[in-house]
Amino acid sequence: MRRLFSETSLVPARPAPAKPEQQVLPWKEDRTFANFLVGGSNNFAHQVSRTFAEGEGPSTIVLYGLPGVGKTHLLNAIAEHLRARGEDGVEVLSAERFLNEVISCMRFGRMSEFREKYRNQKQRMFILDGVEVFVGKEKSGLELAQTLEFLNQQHDCRVAIAASDLPVRLGLPSRLAALLVGALSVPVHAPDKEMRSALLVQKCAERGVELPPSVSDYMATRVPGFRQVESVVRRLVAQVQFDNHPFFADRSRERL
Repeated sequence: MRRLFSETSLVPARPAPAKPEQQVLPWKEDRTFANFLVGGSNNFAHQVSRTFAEGEGPSTIVLYGLPGVGKTHLLNAIAEHLRARGEDGVEVLSAERFLNEVISCMRFGRMSEFREKYRNQKQRMFILDGVEVFVGKEKSGLELAQTLEFLNQQHDCRVAIAASDLPVRLGLPSRLAALLVGALSVPVHAPDKEMRSALLVQKCAERGVELPPSVSDYMATRVPGFRQVESVVRRLVAQVQFDNHPFFADRSRERL
């Protein structure tokens, strides 16, 4: 995957990092535990995430798997669960955003402000999506590792991370890899055909469209993961709304 910046490349000037917010939710608020489709491929990850959101279990978890299998949904569900209970000190962000902030602050001598932002005493939950962006980024990876260690040791802050593979196989910077190897790593597998079919029916129903079994079964053979399901659902719903035609398997095939 191409990166916009390396650790030594120039980055545009920007103002000092903003003061930390108590709730940062960059993803959709409707991604909750209630609407997460559970099956054999993700049941364990779902159970671990729910337990973690309740403040039980290990202090750090890593959800790993291929893109589009539901890792981000589970991270968001953890944050939404805490938000619904009125809890403060929840930081949710992408690893790409954290990395770019580190690069910028290193470049312009603002690391003290950066550390004040991410190592504050109000932090109770730190949720990071896509830690694999730190592969090959030794200095930035060290900064993330030190941030996580500080939060956990000084403030009993809990950490939830999503990755594309087991941390030990990613080739992360040594300090960060060593830290995450000690976490509970939980696989999130690709959904099977039955789960994909059920998700298609569920997502269409949420948009007021009833999807016939013959169409959902066919579509399920063509989409590999949850992320692709969302794209297919948008096209199927558009077929009904704009063409004003009912679903037929042959017409649905034309839409893929």
